[in-house]
Amino acid sequence: MAVIEFQPDGTIITANENFSAAMGYSLSEIQGRHHRMFVDAGYAASEDYRQFWGRLNRGEFVASEFKRFAKGNREIWLQASYNPIRDSAGRVVRAARRSARVRGQRRDAHVMAGGGPLEGSHSTPVADRLGLRCRGGRA
Repeated sequence: MAVIEFQPDGTIITANENFSAAMGYSLSEIQGRHHRMFVDAGYAASEDYRQFWGRLNRGEFVASEFKRFAKGNREIWLQASYNPIRDSAGRVVRAARRSARVRGQRRDAHVMAGGGPLEGSHSTPVADRLGLRCRGGRA
């Protein structure tokens, strides 16, 4: 399982070796940088991306299949959940993402079945079938 942790603003705190291996970055290359380094520039500038971080900061978890970019701009698809972590006062102090890589055939089969694009911070039929829902609404 690949794990990465972020500050509430999206700044990278740490990542495990599985994450580093999957994305091709060492921890020293990403620590202190923003999550947007893994997404398309258009998505990083979008309202959807701002809402994604807003949901995490409100304490909602987000689970879906996500398109991300590894080192060298290599496209990678992940089945992931972003989970807010709260302090003893209930404030969100960081977010942890746990993910596994999705193989191309699964992603292609989903799109061909009419499941729509697998992008952004919204729920997909795959996430729904896996029961990946958050309290108070869809993931």
